[in-house]
Amino acid sequence: MSSPVLQPTSLINFIKDALVAGGFSLANSEIVAAHLVDAEMKGVPSHGVNRLGLYLGEAQRDVIDPKAEPIVDKIKSSLLRVNGSRGIGIVAMKKATDAAIELAKVEGIAAAGITECGHTGRMGAYAEQAANAGFLAVSFGGGGRKLWGNVVPFGGKDPVMSTNPYTLGMPGLTDDPVVCDFAISNWPAGKVAVARANGH
Repeated sequence: MSSPVLQPTSLINFIKDALVAGGFSLANSEIVAAHLVDAEMKGVPSHGVNRLGLYLGEAQRDVIDPKAEPIVDKIKSSLLRVNGSRGIGIVAMKKATDAAIELAKVEGIAAAGITECGHTGRMGAYAEQAANAGFLAVSFGGGGRKLWGNVVPFGGKDPVMSTNPYTLGMPGLTDDPVVCDFAISNWPAGKVAVARANGH
């Protein structure tokens, strides 16, 4: 059976409505819906629509606060601290990236530390956003090992780490940035979920 083909705008609206119905604020729903569809459009379905059920389930189980507003604090001239307020990580990362770009425009460089948030979605999206703004971006994901400890370290036999993704984004010579987005696991869970959904 083939997958339905939807226009991006229709899919964004569907996801947004589902998130609002699941208790997410409208603002958070719009950010998450756009992020998930962008992942699909970039050929990364492992971090696209298939994550919708995860996010709704986490909100229902009170793992995340679907209405949370991240708090962005400037703690040094080029350093930001972003508290995700137990919300979905996509919103915290988007707000952190927006703030870091604006700070880097003034200071020439910026760094942000993000805490207290759930799944951050496709990490490459934030590196791409910064690269499109003319900046070199490096990010490292981590934390969550107690909730999401599903990665076995090299030479190990038991899962003790979260996926700890890392990304690099840099402006390209034309309009397209160069973005590298890696998970440290041999088999990223999102890709396994997509393969299972497709009968593999």
